[in-house]
Amino acid sequence: MRFERILTDAEESGLSVTAPRFELQQVALGIGVAQPRLSWHIVTALPDWRQASYEIELYGVDGQLHDQTGWVESNDSILVAWPFAPLHSRQRMKVRVRVAGVDGRISDWSAFAQVEAGLLQPDDWSAAFVTPDWDEDTATMQPCPLLRRECTVRTGVEKARLYVTALGV
Repeated sequence: MRFERILTDAEESGLSVTAPRFELQQVALGIGVAQPRLSWHIVTALPDWRQASYEIELYGVDGQLHDQTGWVESNDSILVAWPFAPLHSRQRMKVRVRVAGVDGRISDWSAFAQVEAGLLQPDDWSAAFVTPDWDEDTATMQPCPLLRRECTVRTGVEKARLYVTALGV
């Protein structure tokens, strides 16, 4: 018995979409905006292929579909406006995209990309200044001091995130 695999239009033409990026970041961990712009690349062997529309889906990290755009007529694929409700501080979501061409071919869905919002509101921050324990001569160049502190992690902690900033960065 012989089995043949039937290729979809996307597979046959080599049409695929990369997982989206958020604000051009490879890793969107602690991103500083509630509505990060999306970008994706289209890979195809078709000469002169052009995107005519896209569709984006938003999932929770639990795998549940939260929202979707439906088909949006646009050839945009770089810094596309966030089409969903704004993220909340520390919220994690997954996004995937697919595209259709002017020729009617539709790509498969991209791989999922995960985005996690950072601390977006001033009230989210709780911090104390950390400084070296010596007087510094600010008139001359000094090496950057290594600042560290030991801490004990309680039993049962599954995940922790440390948000760090320096002089407003």
